[in-house]
Amino acid sequence: MTRSTKVLGLLYLGAALMFLLFGAMVHCTTTTLHTNSFGAVIEDTDLNTAIVGSIVSGEIIEDQDGREGTSIRIHPKEMYAMFDEGIVFCGDEKEHVAQADGSLLVGNYAFIYRRAAPRLINGIPCFELRAVYKIVEPKEK
Repeated sequence: MTRSTKVLGLLYLGAALMFLLFGAMVHCTTTTLHTNSFGAVIEDTDLNTAIVGSIVSGEIIEDQDGREGTSIRIHPKEMYAMFDEGIVFCGDEKEHVAQADGSLLVGNYAFIYRRAAPRLINGIPCFELRAVYKIVEPKEK
């Protein structure tokens, strides 16, 4: 083996080790949160959830600290008659769950709200209401 062959082999070995070292430094994983080039957190779960149904009852509640919440019972669409779900939204959400005359909305609506509750009202989690959409049923032919 000549001296130039040995030097060339050492250079290739050094380049391979540098490549492996660089690869170990910049490896990635899919199980943890990462930031993008703007520094924003990338999350793979939807922060919102929704329920579709008609409002059965509703009231404004308040805890001893003066925090208000809107408590409503919703009968989910296409569920049996005895089942309903109670949800408390943070703050006074009358403008989203009641008509102009103060009566509750009639018909099926989609209620979209944040999945994580930011606080409790009387020990019950209240959720941030994001949007309310009227569900329009297609007309049968």
